[in-house]
Amino acid sequence: MKGVIRIPMVAHSDARGVLVAPQSPALPFEVSNYFYIANVPPAEARACHSSCSDEALIVVHGSVMVDLDNGVEQASVLLKPAQDVLCVHAGVYLRLHRFAPDTIMVVLASRPYSRGSRHDHPQPDLIGSGWEGVGL
Repeated sequence: MKGVIRIPMVAHSDARGVLVAPQSPALPFEVSNYFYIANVPPAEARACHSSCSDEALIVVHGSVMVDLDNGVEQASVLLKPAQDVLCVHAGVYLRLHRFAPDTIMVVLASRPYSRGSRHDHPQPDLIGSGWEGVGL
């Protein structure tokens, strides 16, 4: 899917615990903001917008369904810990829902938050080239 890529995560486990790291360490953008989402009631949805910022979604605990729409294609991805980092390009509409109890999600963003940086539908003109998703 154009505007979305998955970066596989690899878990390294030993007697000290588990370390999870991306298979390819580079994100396709520079991080200038970050936040986390937690304590979402199971029937609620988050995001429900497209952004002017590129974002990397990482589930640390629990799971969440991510619906994506780039204006031409739609896809849904179930994100779980130690699985994938889902990178979503600016302009791709996303909806986060079906949060498992106690889910914690970290979001890394390419731009600082701004009230006017969200749209209620896809913004295909913001989606750059080179972000062709694998397996979506």
